[in-house]
Amino acid sequence: MQGFQKFLKDQKKYQYIQEGDRILVAFSGGPDSVFLVEMLLQLQEQLSFQMLLLHLHHMIRQEDADRDYQFCLEYARKKNLEIIAKKLDVPSYAKENRQSLEEAGRNLRYKFFQEIRKEKSYHKIATAHHLDDHLETFFFRLLRGSSMEGLAGISRKQGDRIRPLRDFEKKEILFYLEEHQIPYCHDKTNEEVEYSRNRIRLELLPQFDSYNPKWKEKVASFMEELEENKKGKSIDWRDYSEEDFLNVTKLQKEREYLQQKIIYEYILSKQISVNRKQIHQICTLLKKGGSLSYDLKNFWKFKKEYDRIWIEPIKKEEANMFVNNVEIKVPGEVYFQNYRIKILVCEENRSKGNQEFLWNWDGISSLKVRNFQEGDRIQLAGMKTPKKVKEIFINEKVPREQRKQIPILIYGEEIIALGNLRQAKWNKTDDGKIICIKIEEVRR
Repeated sequence: MQGFQKFLKDQKKYQYIQEGDRILVAFSGGPDSVFLVEMLLQLQEQLSFQMLLLHLHHMIRQEDADRDYQFCLEYARKKNLEIIAKKLDVPSYAKENRQSLEEAGRNLRYKFFQEIRKEKSYHKIATAHHLDDHLETFFFRLLRGSSMEGLAGISRKQGDRIRPLRDFEKKEILFYLEEHQIPYCHDKTNEEVEYSRNRIRLELLPQFDSYNPKWKEKVASFMEELEENKKGKSIDWRDYSEEDFLNVTKLQKEREYLQQKIIYEYILSKQISVNRKQIHQICTLLKKGGSLSYDLKNFWKFKKEYDRIWIEPIKKEEANMFVNNVEIKVPGEVYFQNYRIKILVCEENRSKGNQEFLWNWDGISSLKVRNFQEGDRIQLAGMKTPKKVKEIFINEKVPREQRKQIPILIYGEEIIALGNLRQAKWNKTDDGKIICIKIEEVRR
């Protein structure tokens, strides 16, 4: 979802602006504030409200600041928008009050906004803070030893201030402006690393992508949790239930964090243990249609059918699928679900039989067998990096419901076989002894 459709969805969800509102818009001429005004102009086609742009010339980067000042005046003229632009000597104010330029600029800016708001009887001040600003604030405050409340970051609404772009990433804003060829100003100070926030944005945060490409989503979710905790809204899962079912329609009206909290309380009421990852997985069911289920792996199953979700025990035959970490002596034999696994110590020149594979003996006294787990990988011959077991199952067209029945053989922490489907890379040794592993499907 891009541009205005996402903006409109957020507006409907959070009600930033109401019919008849009078909105002051902080307008620097940079990409974020230009994008905000472009969105508000489109919103005015559906909602009646007034908008007044405010621009403050900080008198810091004189030549660049003059250019930005003229750009803002010209932009407002072309869009037929009212604007108030003012020049304030921020460096002198900072020196007199022993403040940094950044702090002085922020204080004078909001003082200016409040003066205009009261003078002209405007209701709200809209700023163009976006998701990247929100995340930068989290790490900036974290590194400075902020309280839990401070770590909640930038609120979408705070008093008379609204931040309608809070859920937009910077790259979404830039993409929209470039796609629609909308001009904006470039602030060179955003690239200067002597500012702490800039160092966090330019040097620290980009490194997180190599650890988890979805880190923004994860941290934002955590911050949402902090913000909801700060509000202290009490929740009773029974308010969202009918008989012993949770009502999906009622749940979907709440924010995602509250949905997770309601589901968590519902599961706890059954005296069933559950972790955060499982709760997140269950919440994804709310966004999908039809009938779905999610196994909690502790003999319980969460199920969804259209407008209701509930928890129920796994049937005995299904529970057999959750056998885990069975030890196999070498030599030895075990039954694992519908498979018999037999291990012999043999001479290296022994030929491989049907449904068998060979592995170095190397003094191995036992192996383990378990079910498939999300994230499993196996190092196959001819491949530089381990391959996801899930991808192998998909390529082999193994039905989802059968994947947990296939025995996964483990030596130490390494997967050496996926039933009879695949065997890990085998490096022969010189001791002349191997183990022969036979895996055959049986019906007991």
